[in-house]
Amino acid sequence: MQESKDIKYVVFGSPLSRKDLSQFMTLKTYVDTSHDTRALMQSPEGKLYLYSWHEEMGFPNDSVHEHYFEVDNQEQSDRYSRVSMIEIKIHLPRYIHVSPDCKVTGVGV
Repeated sequence: MQESKDIKYVVFGSPLSRKDLSQFMTLKTYVDTSHDTRALMQSPEGKLYLYSWHEEMGFPNDSVHEHYFEVDNQEQSDRYSRVSMIEIKIHLPRYIHVSPDCKVTGVGV
């Protein structure tokens, strides 16, 4: 049986899995705590992303939210690294979302 991290989903016209996303390189870390991470990441193809990982503690089940927002350059990533998730989604509406079960989806145009 195939692991959920290996399953390929079509995201913005290309096959992509959670395992593929783990190959992205971290260029700059803005926040790194046990419940939050924000970083500038680069795909193997050279695209830049503002990465956001957030864990909400809820017993018995925690909720994890993971997003990769496409950015044009480091300056844009720097600017949005300090704002709320709602503001990021308004200004950077094209992003990759990874669900807790490792399903990868593309959101936006």
